[in-house]
Parts: sequence; C-alpha cells; structure tokens
Amino acid sequence: MRYAGRIIKWKDERGFGFIEPMGGGNQVFVHIKSFATHRRRPTCNENVSYEIEFDGNGRAQAKKVLLSGERMPLPKAVNPDHSIAFIILAIVFMLFISGSFFIGNLPFSIFVLYWGGSIISFIVYRIDKSAAESGQWRIREGTLGFLALIGGWPGALVAQRLFHHKTNKKSFQFSFWIIVILNCCLLCLSLTASGSAVIH
Repeated sequence: MRYAGRIIKWKDERGFGFIEPMGGGNQVFVHIKSFATHRRRPTCNENVSYEIEFDGNGRAQAKKVLLSGERMPLPKAVNPDHSIAFIILAIVFMLFISGSFFIGNLPFSIFVLYWGGSIISFIVYRIDKSAAESGQWRIREGTLGFLALIGGWPGALVAQRLFHHKTNKKSFQFSFWIIVILNCCLLCLSLTASGSAVIH
C-alpha cells in the first residue's frame, strides 16, 4: 500500500530525513537509498508517496519513495542465466576426456592434465572469490588463464558459474573463451595420428 506525505525534515549532508503522513500520524524515517528514481536530491516540504516497511525493532521506514510527479521506474530486463548450460558443457567435456582415455585414444598425461587442472582451477577460483569478498590479495588473471590453457577450463567454468565469479567481466570472459578454443584445438590435434605421436 502506498501512502502520501510531505518531507518535513531533511539532512542532505547525511542523506536522511522524516516524512509527515498527509492523514496525520507519526513521522516516518526515510533514507536517500529508499528513493526509487534518484533523479535528484529531495528537499524539505516536498510531497512524496511511499510504502512502509518495519525494521527489526518495529520502527517504520519509508521505502520506494517517489517525489511529486515521479513514476515508479520500469523493471530492468533480466539477462538470461546460462549457468546450467555451461556446467553441463563442462561435465560432458570431462566425460568425453574420461571416455577417450579409457578406450585408449588419450594418454594418461592428458587425462591427468584435464582432471588435475580442473580440480586446481575450481579451488583457485573459490580462493579468489573469497579474497574478492574480503578485500584481500587476489590471484592474477594470468594465472587463471594459464590453468585454463593447460586443461583446467572445465573446472574454471563450473567455478565461475557456481560462485558467480568473473562472469560479468567482459574482457576476462573474452580471453577465457579464446583460451578454451585454443585448448580444444590442441586437444583435437592430439587425437590425430601425428599429434598423438608428438605427445607420446
């Protein structure tokens, strides 16, 4: 339910104030973050409409506040989440690697590189995510790229999607997928007779 009121106190330097309901009643606390549009700073004596929520102590706070003449912004389009598809891709690829090894098409060294690299990449991504959240020392992107190149990209891909890490950084994602393509090309080469001879 929306209510109508007027800002009777506003401390702009601290970003909060109080609203007096039009129909009377107790003043309602409002914070600058509770304004829906942020097109301009509110001032005293402005009419507003708002919703009410209560904090953990039962105190009323104004939320989704609109200044006079404003309308609620349209919801932003949500980007589709392809995390499940990427995780399935990584799993299918690792099943292919395992199957190729067990039927004798891949040497043990390649099998170990992919499984070992993927496990290490998964752990490293988790460590880097924790470091990013706590503001600690971060792992270099070059290290993450190297792990992907030597065969750890399936584990890295799963970690990116599970931990929501590095998925929104376009430059990193671009270089990551270039590395994945390069790695797959090298794998295809290793499956040929000449490439297999070189590896052995």
